[in-house]
Amino acid sequence: MSRVLDLEKDIIKPDKEAEIRLKNSDIDLEFKKEELEGNRQDREQRKGFANKLFILLASFIAVTLLIIFLVGFGCMELNDAVLITMLSTMSANVIGIFIYVVMYLFKSNVCPNCGLKITQSQTIKS
Repeated sequence: MSRVLDLEKDIIKPDKEAEIRLKNSDIDLEFKKEELEGNRQDREQRKGFANKLFILLASFIAVTLLIIFLVGFGCMELNDAVLITMLSTMSANVIGIFIYVVMYLFKSNVCPNCGLKITQSQTIKS
């Protein structure tokens, strides 16, 4: 009788282990699906932000250039210091925002300080 019980335990045990492995794989699959959906949503939002930022920068540059042309054709008068300030701030804003957007859109998986690969769950502490 005890031998029959041992056989039943041996038969039941692999089934439980298989069931546990199946549940774990289901959980892993659900996690991967959620991660994939999150990545899709991030890409869509990045596209939207990039388009809005491009429109903002293009408008800013157009207004600045319009003012410069108006001053150049004599329709408007501005001090040279004001023109220099406008051009320098426009250049700084365009370059700064461009660098920020490029770094955000094309994230690196390598730590800039030490060169180690970073997973999504890790963060860089400065």
